[in-house]
Amino acid sequence: MADQKLPFETYFDGRIIATGDPPPEGDYYLLLRGGVVYKTSFGSTAGFADFTDDTTPTTIAATNTWTDINNQFVDRAVTPTLVFENNGFTYVGASQNSPTRIRAAMSATKPDPGSVPYSLGIAINGTPVISYVTVEVTDGIYAFAATEYYHAMQSGDVITVIVQNRFNTDDITLQDGQLSIG
Repeated sequence: MADQKLPFETYFDGRIIATGDPPPEGDYYLLLRGGVVYKTSFGSTAGFADFTDDTTPTTIAATNTWTDINNQFVDRAVTPTLVFENNGFTYVGASQNSPTRIRAAMSATKPDPGSVPYSLGIAINGTPVISYVTVEVTDGIYAFAATEYYHAMQSGDVITVIVQNRFNTDDITLQDGQLSIG
């Protein structure tokens, strides 16, 4: 007797919807979590936003204080698990057990004379993550900084880019930047 094969839809009918996931519509994916197979509408999480040739300075109000960047990212690509709004990404998929890569990269200069160390970081729900990079930024010279962090996304997480001046309150100009997830 030959192996009996179930239609794909029949296999999905008895599956539980993944926690935090809206009821699936259209295409379905299998999500294996802790030995249990769930039904989900989303297969992956990816987003990309950037800005180029921006001359808007980000005002630094206090030393050693993380500040949201003043640049306006442009949403370039996004999967259904992410929503781009308020200069960052909001995760709207099922809560994850495995981490997703988040990366921020910037080229920066400073409008005031001198050289000052600045840090570039990633914030999740307004809280800076441990992973950030510090680079010496000099007036008239562009410095490049990139950092990445791995995070198991939870539904509602908001991912943004932040900077801080580690020495004084000199402003910083971020001319080119990227924020990517996945």
